[in-house]
Amino acid sequence: MTETEQLITLLREQLEQQQRQHKEDMEQQMHQMEMMMKVFSGAAASAREESYDDPSASNLRFPITTQAAAIPSFVAFDATSELWPDYWSRFCTFVVAYSVPEQRKAQVFLTNQTATVYKQLANLATQQNPPKDINSLTMDEIVKFMKEQFDSWRQKDRKLTKLKIVLFTVWLNISFKSEQESIF
Repeated sequence: MTETEQLITLLREQLEQQQRQHKEDMEQQMHQMEMMMKVFSGAAASAREESYDDPSASNLRFPITTQAAAIPSFVAFDATSELWPDYWSRFCTFVVAYSVPEQRKAQVFLTNQTATVYKQLANLATQQNPPKDINSLTMDEIVKFMKEQFDSWRQKDRKLTKLKIVLFTVWLNISFKSEQESIF
């Protein structure tokens, strides 16, 4: 197998692994959303039953309709299929279209991300001085981090660096094998 074929094989394997990870993240997110919907539905139903049992109860323990319920989910950011500036533009449009309050933008953004992106942001929060909880990150802090991690030129530079490492590793392996063959 030539060096180019080996490189192509390695890159295909890496892409397949990224796609598997993305699929797993999406399945996990869907499962979490289903669980949240079950909890929400059960709590709302029990709150309604209690209010029917006691007509004098004017305050429900769990509000049946909330603003959070009115905001639909938004597709998670996927660096393999979309550039960060494009995603950010779409998210801003989504926030305006569904009248998401400024103080809730960060939480809406976080709840719609894959487990991988969420964990990266959680790690960022703990690295702050003083360390923060992920839920206390501002939208500006999240955007700054996402730009640093996923802005197109940085991403291309990161991919180029990875490619150089792979090529160097392949070159080392070939060089080492040829040296071994010349010794024997």
